[in-house]
Amino acid sequence: LFVKLSLTSLSTDTRPKMKIATSALLCGTLLPSVAAKSFKSFFDHVCPDQTHCLDDESCCPLGVNDGYMCCEKTASGACCGGGSKAGGGCCGPQETCCSDDEDYSCCLQQNTFCVDKDPSVPSLPSRCCPRWTIGCTTGSVGCCDPAQPWQWYLQTDADRAVAGHSTSHTVGNASFAGNLTAYVLVVNGMIGGLEGMAVDVATGTIESHTRIIKSFDDDPAGESTREFMFDSKRKVFYYVDANFTANGGERPESGREMYLYAVDPVSGATHKQTVSGAVDFPVGYTYHAETDTIIIGVEQVNANETSVQGFDYFSLNPETAEATRLSTISRGSSETDPAFYAGFHRHASVAGDIVYRLGYEEVSKQTGQGLGVISLNEAHANATWLSEISPLHDYYMTLNRAPATSQASQASDSDVFISLAPREGLGHNLDVVQWNADDGGKSAKIIAQLSNAHVPSIRGLGDLGYLASAISGDTYVALVVEDAEVAALDQWALAVVDTTPGANNSQTLPLVPRDIAGTISISGLGLA
Repeated sequence: LFVKLSLTSLSTDTRPKMKIATSALLCGTLLPSVAAKSFKSFFDHVCPDQTHCLDDESCCPLGVNDGYMCCEKTASGACCGGGSKAGGGCCGPQETCCSDDEDYSCCLQQNTFCVDKDPSVPSLPSRCCPRWTIGCTTGSVGCCDPAQPWQWYLQTDADRAVAGHSTSHTVGNASFAGNLTAYVLVVNGMIGGLEGMAVDVATGTIESHTRIIKSFDDDPAGESTREFMFDSKRKVFYYVDANFTANGGERPESGREMYLYAVDPVSGATHKQTVSGAVDFPVGYTYHAETDTIIIGVEQVNANETSVQGFDYFSLNPETAEATRLSTISRGSSETDPAFYAGFHRHASVAGDIVYRLGYEEVSKQTGQGLGVISLNEAHANATWLSEISPLHDYYMTLNRAPATSQASQASDSDVFISLAPREGLGHNLDVVQWNADDGGKSAKIIAQLSNAHVPSIRGLGDLGYLASAISGDTYVALVVEDAEVAALDQWALAVVDTTPGANNSQTLPLVPRDIAGTISISGLGLA
C-alpha cells in the first residue's frame, strides 16, 4: 500500500483525485461548427496513443499500456506515477511527484518533500514527509522529527481493551491556576486550516474559538504544522519558514527568502514579514522572553540543496524581523555527532546563550533518547549530547524551563526543566517530571501523576501526534488526550499542575465544548 501522509489529520489518506485536463473535457464533445474551424487551434500535439493535448499540457502515461492523459505543464513536471501498478496522474503547479512501483502521490512543495521507497523496509513506501522531518526507517509513517518527536511506541490502542486502561472522565476544576488563559492553535482536520482558541485554565472552557485563520498563507492546504512559539506579552504565536515555491521551487543563488509570522489566536489576524539578515530554512527556533528575541537555527546548504553542511544561529527581532548572527556550527559526519542535528532546537537557557534539542541522538532509527546542549557563547558553537536523562521513565516527551519558584531542591543557577513522560503500565498515562540537566537528570522527581492523560493516536498508525506544554509562574499546562472507551470519542484535555514545591495539586480537564482528538492536531500552546 502506498501511504500518503496527510498532515491535517496525521493519518493515511487516499490518492489525489485525477485532474482531467481541459482538452480531455473537450475531446469528442466539440460542436461541429467549432471543430470545423481548426482542430489544431484547440489541440496542439498528439500523445503516442493519439490523445490530443493543448500546447501548455504534457502527455502523461496513465499506466503501463493504459494510454495517456493531458496534464497542465509545471516547473517540476506534471506527470506522476505512470510506471506504478496503480497507474498515474497529474501533479499541480505547487506540487512535486513522489512515486514508486506501487502507487504515487503529489507532495505540496512548500511544506513537504518526497522520501523514496527503501527496498529494505517494504512496509514504508515512497511518501511525502514534512520539510522539518527526515525520512526514517522506523515508526508507522517513516517521517521523524529531530526537534520534537511525534511517533510514539506505547501501543495504547492495544491496551484500551484491557482492564485497567484509564478511560475515566474528569469533573472538577483547577482554581489554583487563578485567572490564567491558555491560548491554543490547532489544525482542523475535518475542514482544513489553522484555528485559534482561548481556554479558561481553571475549567477547561473554550471562551473563544476563531475558525480557519485564512490570513496565515504558509499552509495553503490547511495541513498540520510544527509547533508555533508563544509570546505571553503580546499574546501572539510566532512561526518562521522559508519560501519553497518561488522561482519554480528552485533555490535562488542568494538563498531562499525567510518569513516571520505573528498570529493572533483570538482575532485571527496574521502579520507576515520578510526576514532581513538571514535566508534559507529555519529548522530550529525558540522565543526567548528574557531578551524578547527569537533564536533561530538555519540550515547551511550547498547550492543545489543536496546536503546540509552545518547550521547558523541568529537572534531575530519579532517587531522588525531583523536577524543578527550569533554563532555557527559544522554538522559533522554522522548522527552520533552531537552537532549533526544541532540546529533543530526548541528551547533556550535563561541567559539565551545555550539552546536545547530534546529527542533522539540517532533520529533515523529513533534511538538514544537524550538532550542536545548547544553553547552559543563563541563564534563557533559547541554541541554536546546528554544520554539517559530520564531515570524514572523510558523517555521525556516535552520540555519546558521551570521558573525559579518551582525549583525545589535544585541548583538556583542552573536550568531546571519540566517534562511529560509516559508512565509504565496499561494505557501509559503521563507523569509530570522535574529534572536538572546539570546532573544528567539524576535528581528527577515526579511532581504529578495525571489521570487519563495520553498521547494522540491514529487508528491503524498507533500513537502519533505532537503534544504541547507551557508554564507561567507556578502553573504548568499541557494539551493531552483523554481516552474514551471508544477511540473515536477520545478528546483533547488540558492537564493543569501546580508546580509549587509540595503542592501535589493537578487536574486533567476536558476541553468544553468537546474537541474530538482525532479531528484536530496541535500547533501551539501558551499561557498568559
